[in-house]
Amino acid sequence: MGSQILILLLLCLLFLISSVSLSAYALCQNDERLALLHFKQSFKIDTNPIDYCVQSSIQQNSYESVQNSYPKTTSWNSSTDCCLWDGVTCDESTGQVIELDLSCSRLRGTIDSNSSLFHLSHLQKLNLAGNQFYGSLISHKFGDFSYLTHLNLSSSRLSGQIPLKILHLPNLISLDLGDSFYDYSALEIENDDFMFLLQNATQLREIVLDGIPIHSTIPHNVSSSITTLSLSYTELKGSLPSTIFHLPNLKKLFLKGNQNLTIRFPSIRWNSSLSLSYLDLGYTRCPPHIIESLRNLSRVKFLGLANCGLRGNVSETILDLEQLISLNLRDNNLEGGFADLFIKLWRLKKLFLSDNSITAQFPSSITNITHLEALDLSNNSLCGTVPSLAF
Repeated sequence: MGSQILILLLLCLLFLISSVSLSAYALCQNDERLALLHFKQSFKIDTNPIDYCVQSSIQQNSYESVQNSYPKTTSWNSSTDCCLWDGVTCDESTGQVIELDLSCSRLRGTIDSNSSLFHLSHLQKLNLAGNQFYGSLISHKFGDFSYLTHLNLSSSRLSGQIPLKILHLPNLISLDLGDSFYDYSALEIENDDFMFLLQNATQLREIVLDGIPIHSTIPHNVSSSITTLSLSYTELKGSLPSTIFHLPNLKKLFLKGNQNLTIRFPSIRWNSSLSLSYLDLGYTRCPPHIIESLRNLSRVKFLGLANCGLRGNVSETILDLEQLISLNLRDNNLEGGFADLFIKLWRLKKLFLSDNSITAQFPSSITNITHLEALDLSNNSLCGTVPSLAF
Protein backbone atom coordinates (compact mmCIF):
# COMPACT_ATOMS: atom_id res chain seq x y z
CA MET A 1 0.00 0.00 0.00
CA GLY A 2 2.82 2.34 0.93
CA SER A 3 4.65 1.67 -2.33
CA GLN A 4 1.48 2.44 -4.32
CA ILE A 5 1.12 5.78 -2.57
CA LEU A 6 4.78 6.55 -3.28
CA ILE A 7 4.33 5.70 -6.97
CA LEU A 8 1.22 7.87 -7.09
CA LEU A 9 3.08 10.79 -5.55
CA LEU A 10 5.94 10.37 -8.04
CA LEU A 11 3.48 10.35 -10.94
CA CYS A 12 1.85 13.53 -9.63
CA LEU A 13 5.27 15.16 -9.31
CA LEU A 14 6.21 14.20 -12.86
CA PHE A 15 2.89 15.59 -14.10
CA LEU A 16 3.50 18.89 -12.31
CA ILE A 17 7.03 19.15 -13.70
CA SER A 18 5.85 18.43 -17.24
CA SER A 19 2.97 20.92 -16.87
CA VAL A 20 5.35 23.65 -15.71
CA SER A 21 7.72 22.88 -18.57
CA LEU A 22 4.93 22.96 -21.13
CA SER A 23 3.47 26.18 -19.77
CA ALA A 24 6.92 27.77 -19.73
CA TYR A 25 7.50 26.71 -23.35
CA ALA A 26 4.10 28.09 -24.33
CA LEU A 27 4.72 31.47 -22.70
CA CYS A 28 6.63 33.11 -25.49
CA GLN A 29 4.46 34.52 -28.25
CA ASN A 30 5.97 33.91 -31.65
CA ASP A 31 5.37 37.39 -33.09
CA GLU A 32 7.10 39.00 -30.10
CA ARG A 33 9.97 36.49 -30.25
CA LEU A 34 10.53 37.44 -33.89
CA ALA A 35 10.29 41.15 -33.04
CA LEU A 36 12.96 40.77 -30.37
CA LEU A 37 15.25 38.82 -32.67
CA HIS A 38 14.84 41.43 -35.39
CA PHE A 39 15.57 44.16 -32.87
CA LYS A 40 18.72 42.31 -31.80
CA GLN A 41 19.90 41.95 -35.40
CA SER A 42 19.50 45.68 -36.05
CA PHE A 43 22.44 46.49 -33.73
CA LYS A 44 26.11 45.78 -33.47
CA ILE A 45 27.68 44.89 -30.17
CA ASP A 46 30.32 47.41 -29.16
CA THR A 47 33.38 45.30 -28.37
CA ASN A 48 35.37 48.21 -26.98
CA PRO A 49 32.76 50.37 -25.27
CA ILE A 50 33.05 53.44 -23.12
CA ASP A 51 31.31 52.14 -20.02
CA TYR A 52 28.66 54.80 -19.56
CA CYS A 53 27.04 53.04 -16.65
CA VAL A 54 30.17 52.94 -14.49
CA GLN A 55 31.37 56.42 -15.43
CA SER A 56 28.00 58.04 -14.90
CA SER A 57 27.93 56.72 -11.36
CA ILE A 58 31.39 58.17 -10.72
CA GLN A 59 30.21 61.46 -12.18
CA GLN A 60 27.47 61.56 -9.55
CA ASN A 61 29.84 60.68 -6.69
CA SER A 62 28.32 57.20 -6.66
CA TYR A 63 24.96 58.26 -5.26
CA GLU A 64 23.55 55.19 -6.94
CA SER A 65 24.93 51.70 -7.37
CA VAL A 66 27.40 51.00 -10.19
CA GLN A 67 26.20 48.78 -13.02
CA ASN A 68 28.70 47.17 -15.34
CA SER A 69 27.80 46.79 -19.00
CA TYR A 70 27.63 43.49 -20.83
CA PRO A 71 25.92 42.40 -24.07
CA LYS A 72 22.65 40.89 -22.91
CA THR A 73 21.32 40.11 -26.38
CA THR A 74 24.18 37.77 -27.34
CA SER A 75 22.55 35.01 -25.33
CA TRP A 76 19.24 35.34 -27.20
CA ASN A 77 18.61 32.23 -29.26
CA SER A 78 15.72 31.46 -31.58
CA SER A 79 15.51 27.91 -30.26
CA THR A 80 14.76 29.03 -26.69
CA ASP A 81 11.79 30.67 -25.04
CA CYS A 82 12.10 34.45 -25.35
CA CYS A 83 10.58 34.81 -21.87
CA LEU A 84 13.75 33.23 -20.52
CA TRP A 85 16.10 35.58 -22.39
CA ASP A 86 18.31 37.96 -20.47
CA GLY A 87 16.52 41.27 -19.94
CA VAL A 88 13.10 39.97 -21.01
CA THR A 89 10.14 39.51 -18.66
CA CYS A 90 6.78 38.10 -19.73
CA ASP A 91 3.33 38.08 -18.22
CA GLU A 92 2.94 34.63 -16.66
CA SER A 93 -0.64 34.19 -17.80
CA THR A 94 -0.49 35.58 -21.35
CA GLY A 95 3.15 35.20 -22.37
CA GLN A 96 3.23 38.79 -23.58
CA VAL A 97 6.51 40.69 -23.13
CA ILE A 98 5.84 43.27 -20.43
CA GLU A 99 9.39 44.29 -19.46
CA LEU A 100 12.51 44.82 -21.54
CA ASP A 101 15.71 45.82 -19.75
CA LEU A 102 18.63 46.20 -22.16
CA SER A 103 20.40 48.88 -20.16
CA CYS A 104 24.18 48.86 -20.50
CA SER A 105 24.02 46.18 -23.20
CA ARG A 106 26.69 47.69 -25.50
CA LEU A 107 24.21 48.17 -28.34
CA ARG A 108 25.37 50.40 -31.18
CA GLY A 109 23.06 51.44 -33.97
CA THR A 110 19.91 53.43 -34.67
CA ILE A 111 16.28 53.19 -33.60
CA ASP A 112 13.77 54.57 -36.08
CA SER A 113 9.99 54.56 -36.10
CA ASN A 114 9.97 51.29 -38.08
CA SER A 115 11.90 49.41 -35.40
CA SER A 116 10.44 46.05 -34.41
CA LEU A 117 10.76 47.28 -30.82
CA PHE A 118 7.44 49.04 -31.27
CA HIS A 119 5.71 45.71 -32.01
CA LEU A 120 5.96 44.91 -28.29
CA SER A 121 2.72 46.70 -27.60
CA HIS A 122 2.19 45.35 -24.09
CA LEU A 123 5.42 46.70 -22.61
CA GLN A 124 5.07 48.13 -19.11
CA LYS A 125 8.75 48.78 -18.41
CA LEU A 126 11.39 49.70 -20.99
CA ASN A 127 15.02 50.44 -20.15
CA LEU A 128 17.52 51.14 -22.96
CA ALA A 129 19.87 53.32 -20.89
CA GLY A 130 23.61 53.41 -21.45
CA ASN A 131 23.67 52.29 -25.09
CA GLN A 132 24.83 54.18 -28.18
CA PHE A 133 22.03 55.10 -30.54
CA TYR A 134 23.95 57.86 -32.29
CA GLY A 135 22.03 59.42 -35.16
CA SER A 136 18.65 58.32 -33.83
CA LEU A 137 15.92 60.90 -33.38
CA ILE A 138 13.76 60.05 -30.39
CA SER A 139 10.72 58.49 -32.01
CA HIS A 140 7.13 59.50 -31.35
CA LYS A 141 6.41 55.76 -31.36
CA PHE A 142 7.65 55.55 -27.77
CA GLY A 143 4.42 57.38 -27.01
CA ASP A 144 2.39 54.45 -28.36
CA PHE A 145 3.27 52.20 -25.42
CA SER A 146 0.00 52.90 -23.64
CA TYR A 147 0.70 50.42 -20.84
CA LEU A 148 4.14 51.84 -20.10
CA THR A 149 4.84 52.75 -16.46
CA HIS A 150 8.65 53.09 -16.61
CA LEU A 151 10.68 54.52 -19.49
CA ASN A 152 14.45 54.93 -19.25
CA LEU A 153 16.36 56.18 -22.30
CA SER A 154 19.10 57.94 -20.35
CA SER A 155 22.66 58.26 -21.71
CA SER A 156 21.62 56.53 -24.93
CA ARG A 157 22.67 59.34 -27.29
CA LEU A 158 19.22 59.91 -28.75
CA SER A 159 18.58 63.36 -30.20
CA GLY A 160 15.81 65.71 -31.27
CA GLN A 161 12.63 67.13 -29.79
CA ILE A 162 11.04 65.01 -27.07
CA PRO A 163 7.64 64.06 -28.53
CA LEU A 164 4.64 65.33 -26.60
CA LYS A 165 3.10 61.85 -26.86
CA ILE A 166 5.73 60.52 -24.46
CA LEU A 167 4.89 63.16 -21.87
CA HIS A 168 1.20 62.23 -22.16
CA LEU A 169 1.59 58.48 -21.64
CA PRO A 170 -1.39 57.72 -19.38
CA ASN A 171 0.23 55.19 -17.03
CA LEU A 172 3.77 56.55 -16.89
CA ILE A 173 5.24 56.62 -13.37
CA SER A 174 8.95 57.05 -14.09
CA LEU A 175 10.57 58.98 -16.98
CA ASP A 176 14.36 59.14 -17.34
CA LEU A 177 15.71 60.89 -20.45
CA GLY A 178 18.77 62.38 -18.79
CA ASP A 179 22.44 62.28 -19.64
CA SER A 180 24.53 60.99 -16.77
CA PHE A 181 27.65 62.67 -18.17
CA TYR A 182 26.01 66.09 -17.81
CA ASP A 183 27.63 67.06 -21.13
CA TYR A 184 24.39 68.48 -22.48
CA SER A 185 22.18 66.02 -24.26
CA ALA A 186 21.15 66.30 -27.90
CA LEU A 187 17.55 65.99 -26.76
CA GLU A 188 15.35 69.08 -26.58
CA ILE A 189 12.13 69.92 -24.78
CA GLU A 190 9.74 72.77 -25.44
CA ASN A 191 9.29 75.24 -22.59
CA ASP A 192 5.53 74.66 -22.49
CA ASP A 193 6.03 70.89 -22.45
CA PHE A 194 8.46 71.19 -19.54
CA MET A 195 5.95 73.25 -17.59
CA PHE A 196 3.20 70.77 -18.38
CA LEU A 197 5.37 67.89 -17.20
CA LEU A 198 6.06 69.43 -13.79
CA GLN A 199 2.61 70.88 -13.19
CA ASN A 200 0.35 68.08 -14.40
CA ALA A 201 2.24 64.99 -13.32
CA THR A 202 -0.64 63.47 -11.38
CA GLN A 203 0.51 59.95 -12.27
CA LEU A 204 4.22 60.62 -12.87
CA ARG A 205 6.46 60.19 -9.83
CA GLU A 206 10.03 60.30 -11.15
CA ILE A 207 11.31 62.88 -13.66
CA VAL A 208 14.97 62.83 -14.76
CA LEU A 209 16.08 65.26 -17.49
CA ASP A 210 19.74 65.78 -16.56
CA GLY A 211 21.84 67.48 -19.23
CA ILE A 212 18.93 68.53 -21.45
CA PRO A 213 19.21 72.30 -22.14
CA ILE A 214 15.84 73.49 -20.87
CA HIS A 215 16.55 77.25 -20.49
CA SER A 216 13.48 77.69 -18.32
CA THR A 217 12.33 78.59 -14.85
CA ILE A 218 10.75 76.09 -12.49
CA PRO A 219 7.04 76.72 -11.97
CA HIS A 220 5.65 77.47 -8.51
CA ASN A 221 2.93 74.84 -8.68
CA VAL A 222 5.00 71.69 -9.14
CA SER A 223 2.87 68.55 -8.80
CA SER A 224 2.75 67.22 -5.25
CA SER A 225 2.89 63.66 -6.63
CA ILE A 226 6.54 63.93 -7.68
CA THR A 227 9.00 61.91 -5.58
CA THR A 228 12.15 62.40 -7.71
CA LEU A 229 13.07 65.54 -9.66
CA SER A 230 16.50 65.50 -11.31
CA LEU A 231 17.36 68.54 -13.44
CA SER A 232 21.14 68.80 -13.11
CA TYR A 233 22.97 70.82 -15.78
CA THR A 234 19.80 71.84 -17.59
CA GLU A 235 20.57 75.59 -17.81
CA LEU A 236 17.67 76.50 -15.55
CA LYS A 237 17.30 80.17 -14.71
CA GLY A 238 15.45 82.43 -12.31
CA SER A 239 14.70 81.43 -8.74
CA LEU A 240 13.86 78.03 -7.37
CA PRO A 241 10.39 78.43 -5.86
CA SER A 242 10.54 77.88 -2.11
CA THR A 243 7.27 75.97 -2.43
CA ILE A 244 9.21 73.00 -3.76
CA PHE A 245 10.47 72.39 -0.22
CA HIS A 246 6.88 71.94 0.93
CA LEU A 247 6.14 69.08 -1.48
CA PRO A 248 5.13 66.24 0.84
CA ASN A 249 6.28 63.34 -1.35
CA LEU A 250 9.55 64.74 -2.72
CA LYS A 251 12.45 62.46 -1.76
CA LYS A 252 15.14 63.30 -4.31
CA LEU A 253 15.99 66.74 -5.69
CA PHE A 254 19.03 67.18 -7.95
CA LEU A 255 19.69 70.67 -9.35
CA LYS A 256 23.49 70.57 -9.60
CA GLY A 257 25.27 72.67 -12.21
CA ASN A 258 22.57 75.25 -12.89
CA GLN A 259 24.76 78.30 -12.38
CA ASN A 260 21.98 80.77 -13.22
CA LEU A 261 19.49 79.25 -10.81
CA THR A 262 19.04 81.10 -7.52
CA ILE A 263 18.02 78.95 -4.59
CA ARG A 264 15.26 80.21 -2.32
CA PHE A 265 14.35 78.53 0.94
CA PRO A 266 11.01 78.94 2.72
CA SER A 267 10.81 81.95 5.03
CA ILE A 268 8.42 80.06 7.28
CA ARG A 269 8.93 76.68 8.89
CA TRP A 270 9.27 73.89 6.38
CA ASN A 271 6.78 71.08 6.15
CA SER A 272 7.43 68.88 9.17
CA SER A 273 6.53 65.78 7.14
CA LEU A 274 9.14 66.54 4.46
CA SER A 275 10.70 63.27 3.34
CA LEU A 276 13.58 64.75 1.29
CA SER A 277 16.56 62.42 1.58
CA TYR A 278 18.63 63.31 -1.52
CA LEU A 279 19.52 66.97 -2.16
CA ASP A 280 22.19 68.31 -4.50
CA LEU A 281 22.41 72.08 -5.02
CA GLY A 282 26.07 72.14 -6.03
CA TYR A 283 27.19 74.86 -8.47
CA THR A 284 23.98 76.87 -8.18
CA ARG A 285 23.45 80.32 -6.69
CA CYS A 286 23.10 79.28 -3.10
CA PRO A 287 21.81 81.76 -0.48
CA PRO A 288 24.02 83.04 2.36
CA HIS A 289 24.08 80.81 5.43
CA ILE A 290 22.64 77.98 3.37
CA ILE A 291 23.65 75.30 5.83
CA GLU A 292 21.73 76.96 8.67
CA SER A 293 18.65 76.82 6.42
CA LEU A 294 18.82 73.05 6.22
CA ARG A 295 17.99 72.31 9.83
CA ASN A 296 14.57 70.98 8.82
CA LEU A 297 16.10 68.24 6.65
CA SER A 298 16.34 65.73 9.45
CA ARG A 299 15.92 62.81 7.03
CA VAL A 300 18.53 63.86 4.46
CA LYS A 301 21.04 61.13 3.65
CA PHE A 302 22.80 62.52 0.57
CA LEU A 303 23.70 66.21 0.58
CA GLY A 304 25.63 68.02 -2.17
CA LEU A 305 26.69 71.65 -1.63
CA ALA A 306 29.81 71.83 -3.80
CA ASN A 307 30.81 75.35 -4.84
CA CYS A 308 28.03 76.97 -2.83
CA GLY A 309 30.16 79.72 -1.26
CA LEU A 310 30.34 78.09 2.15
CA ARG A 311 32.72 79.86 4.53
CA GLY A 312 34.23 79.34 7.96
CA ASN A 313 33.80 76.24 10.08
CA VAL A 314 31.49 73.42 9.19
CA SER A 315 28.23 74.54 10.72
CA GLU A 316 26.67 72.93 13.75
CA THR A 317 23.61 72.37 11.57
CA ILE A 318 25.50 69.81 9.50
CA LEU A 319 26.26 67.92 12.69
CA ASP A 320 22.52 67.74 13.39
CA LEU A 321 21.94 65.84 10.12
CA GLU A 322 22.79 62.54 11.70
CA GLN A 323 21.26 60.44 8.91
CA LEU A 324 23.89 61.61 6.40
CA ILE A 325 25.54 58.89 4.34
CA SER A 326 27.13 61.05 1.63
CA LEU A 327 28.29 64.67 2.07
CA ASN A 328 29.85 66.77 -0.70
CA LEU A 329 31.23 70.17 0.39
CA ARG A 330 34.08 70.40 -2.12
CA ASP A 331 35.18 73.63 -3.79
CA ASN A 332 34.08 76.04 -1.03
CA ASN A 333 35.91 78.31 1.42
CA LEU A 334 35.73 76.20 4.56
CA GLU A 335 38.59 76.91 6.93
CA GLY A 336 38.04 75.30 10.31
CA GLY A 337 38.54 71.81 11.59
CA PHE A 338 36.12 69.02 10.89
CA ALA A 339 36.93 66.43 13.54
CA ASP A 340 33.39 66.56 14.95
CA LEU A 341 32.03 65.29 11.64
CA PHE A 342 33.49 61.89 12.37
CA ILE A 343 32.02 61.80 15.85
CA LYS A 344 28.40 62.70 15.15
CA LEU A 345 28.08 61.62 11.51
CA TRP A 346 29.19 58.06 12.11
CA ARG A 347 26.98 56.74 9.28
CA LEU A 348 29.02 58.53 6.60
CA LYS A 349 30.17 56.40 3.69
CA LYS A 350 31.33 59.22 1.40
CA LEU A 351 32.84 62.58 2.32
CA PHE A 352 34.18 65.13 -0.18
CA LEU A 353 35.95 68.19 1.26
CA SER A 354 38.55 68.82 -1.44
CA ASP A 355 39.48 72.32 -2.66
CA ASN A 356 38.72 74.20 0.54
CA SER A 357 41.03 76.18 2.86
CA ILE A 358 40.99 73.77 5.77
CA THR A 359 44.03 74.12 8.02
CA ALA A 360 43.95 71.43 10.67
CA GLN A 361 45.42 68.26 12.03
CA PHE A 362 44.18 65.14 10.34
CA PRO A 363 41.49 64.05 12.81
CA SER A 364 42.03 60.81 14.68
CA SER A 365 38.24 60.67 15.09
CA ILE A 366 38.00 59.36 11.53
CA THR A 367 38.38 55.90 13.02
CA ASN A 368 34.85 56.25 14.40
CA ILE A 369 33.46 55.81 10.89
CA THR A 370 33.64 52.12 10.18
CA HIS A 371 31.70 52.19 6.87
CA LEU A 372 33.73 54.87 5.08
CA GLU A 373 34.09 54.07 1.37
CA ALA A 374 35.25 57.34 -0.20
CA LEU A 375 37.17 60.27 1.31
CA ASP A 376 38.57 63.25 -0.60
CA LEU A 377 40.44 65.90 1.39
CA SER A 378 42.80 67.00 -1.38
CA ASN A 379 43.88 70.62 -1.92
CA ASN A 380 43.64 71.64 1.73
CA SER A 381 46.32 72.37 4.33
CA LEU A 382 46.14 69.31 6.51
CA CYS A 383 49.00 68.07 8.65
CA GLY A 384 49.72 65.28 11.08
CA THR A 385 49.42 61.53 10.71
CA VAL A 386 46.71 59.59 8.99
CA PRO A 387 45.48 56.90 11.42
CA SER A 388 46.24 53.42 10.15
CA LEU A 389 42.74 52.20 10.96
CA ALA A 390 41.23 54.77 8.59
CA PHE A 391 41.74 52.58 5.55
